[in-house]
Amino acid sequence: MAGSSEPGKYLDRAILLFLFALLLFASPLVSWWASADHPWYLPYGLWLLVIALAFWLQRQRDSR
Repeated sequence: MAGSSEPGKYLDRAILLFLFALLLFASPLVSWWASADHPWYLPYGLWLLVIALAFWLQRQRDSR
């Protein structure tokens, strides 16, 4: 029975990661991090954060 809830747990995490990325890249926050007074590499750092989180979530799933 516990094994049947495992896929749902990882799906929830993937949906939360998607919503986090949506919040970062398709919300009023874009005007904050895309302003001229921030470094040019900030969008790349944010994408790196999203990719690293996705990698970490997938790695946790594969280890079980």
